[in-house]
Amino acid sequence: MIWAGDLMRVFARVALVATLAVATGCGSTVAGVGSTNNGQSGAAGLSAPAGSSPASGSGTTGGGAGGLAPGAGQPGGQAGGTTAAGNGASSSGMGGGQAGTSSPVSGRGYDAHHLYLGFPTNNDVNRAAPSGLGATDFGDQPSIIKAVVDDINRHGGILGRTVVPLFHDIATANLETDPTSQAQATCTAFTQDAHVVAVVNIVAGIDLPTFYSCLAHHDTPLISAGFVPADDALFNSYAPYLYKLTAASFTQLTPVWLTRLTAMGYFHGWNTTTGGPAAGQAKVGLLYPSQQPQQRIFSDVKRRLTAAGYTVAKEYQYDASSLNNESASMSNAVLQMRNAGVTHILSSESDVLLFMTAADSQHYRPRYALTSYHAAAVQLQGTVPNSQLVGSMGVGWLPVSDVDASHDPGPVSGGETSCRKLMQAAGQSTSTASAEIVELAICDAVRLTADAINLSKNPTSGGLHAGLAALGAGFASALTWRNGLAPNRYDEPGAVREFAFNGSAYSYVSSTLYPL
Repeated sequence: MIWAGDLMRVFARVALVATLAVATGCGSTVAGVGSTNNGQSGAAGLSAPAGSSPASGSGTTGGGAGGLAPGAGQPGGQAGGTTAAGNGASSSGMGGGQAGTSSPVSGRGYDAHHLYLGFPTNNDVNRAAPSGLGATDFGDQPSIIKAVVDDINRHGGILGRTVVPLFHDIATANLETDPTSQAQATCTAFTQDAHVVAVVNIVAGIDLPTFYSCLAHHDTPLISAGFVPADDALFNSYAPYLYKLTAASFTQLTPVWLTRLTAMGYFHGWNTTTGGPAAGQAKVGLLYPSQQPQQRIFSDVKRRLTAAGYTVAKEYQYDASSLNNESASMSNAVLQMRNAGVTHILSSESDVLLFMTAADSQHYRPRYALTSYHAAAVQLQGTVPNSQLVGSMGVGWLPVSDVDASHDPGPVSGGETSCRKLMQAAGQSTSTASAEIVELAICDAVRLTADAINLSKNPTSGGLHAGLAALGAGFASALTWRNGLAPNRYDEPGAVREFAFNGSAYSYVSSTLYPL
């Protein structure tokens, strides 16, 4: 369930492939796992806390109240040049609001007294994911969700309605065997077997186009912690139904990333035998999966690098359809990069772990450019030899996975502080970064949903969209320093900081925030 491609492809590589870790089967479902509150199983594998009313039309039971662009990446303007202390604002500060008079009393996923949210879970991931490569403890997902939902309900719910979580559990073995069918079955569970206002997804294995398009077809917004690389074209193709909490759009990220790498001295000469500085010019290699949006993203990366005068000596697209295919591709990628004289490697995601492992066995030590998509402190640090990490640097927006606990710069905002207090009070573990990121993502997703609908006073998909677009910087994220959601903007990360490997660990090298 974590860190090697997306936040449950990065949350699913460890779980999905049991080594690394956020079209068919239309009528199939997966047996549901109830909440930790002795939940009752409902129709088609859905479950909810005991004692709740059924969703309108759902048939379920349960659910209770309980060229580098000029100026790109430069601090300045209204958003730039600030420090990362956070604004200290609290999220979910609007209270429960009142039931809106501009919308019907009941509709898809809500009635006069209840509002239903869908939560896919992957409850066996902690047992299925082996130790040794990446994170393996993702916490008690239903209990984390229930803690946040209960907190919303204690503060008035959403438009005065009690929020009811509906769970649909997916076994890791099924994710590994056929994630596309699991994505379709999960969509069916929340759009046909039951009706919800929105889906909050932390299971990256189903964070697929199949899932996006199915939910959009059924007028059901998705707030996702899936860590698959994204760009504006991807978001726009599903707008306004796809929102990402942990994934920054490369449309905004790429110019900032490349500009900050240049400013940090990343493109200076590098010796790939000794793994240290050298005379000469950088010869860049681009490493990414043979799929969209990564192909589109790295076409833009190549264009910008070339315009800035850098030599792109090799591009390698690998087969990410399975771990076996990916591993085989990486051995070949190392050979081709080395033969092309590549000294610096830019990659799209934490699948680069496989490349690093293969490269180290061949005593090839290029310099790596990173972002939060690589989950550097969680997936790379302590997993691959330090000789592969020396000289690596980049920009990040997720402190919980960019750096380890000893290099944590402190809360990103009052939203993180309140979320951690809530988890502690609920008895949830915050001992691992993987559990923490699940907790912080759930806090953001549920609070964003509550704040947005309370602001718009409309519990429909249109009301959620309008509220998310209007919240802006007033929402204090638990995950990242600045909320980037805005009209026609669907990714939460709104700013980045520079980080680098210091010889033993990753740390931020300044407190400056660079806006996305």
